[in-house]
Amino acid sequence: MRFPSERVVWEIIIPILLSFISGAFGVFLGHYLRQRENFKKHVRLLNEETTKTQKNISGGLAEVLLFMLDQIHEEYVVKKKPIPRLTKIRAKKLYERYHALGGNGLGTQEYKEIMGLPQVKEDMADDITGD
Repeated sequence: MRFPSERVVWEIIIPILLSFISGAFGVFLGHYLRQRENFKKHVRLLNEETTKTQKNISGGLAEVLLFMLDQIHEEYVVKKKPIPRLTKIRAKKLYERYHALGGNGLGTQEYKEIMGLPQVKEDMADDITGD
């Protein structure tokens, strides 16, 4: 039996190897591109979920700040009491943070009424704050 020459063998093997390598590369590239798209989709979903969570946290915090402002309003405006200086400062900070979180304006009127209150005289404020 006669074996084909070495050149003939390489002429057969090289195209087969090239076809195999090309096919393997195509499979690998397809897998890589699918994984990349899945990763992008996953990141997009995580970003959407994070955005929703941040909005919920901000909204909840704005509600808590508004509640605290309501408490100050109830204690001093509704009861027509002069307000201690530190409480007025606290109300200002609460309102600024509430407003920065996108508060919808419900606290604006209360804030204005709180800021319009007469302030407790310093010696009375010391008694109230325990100094």
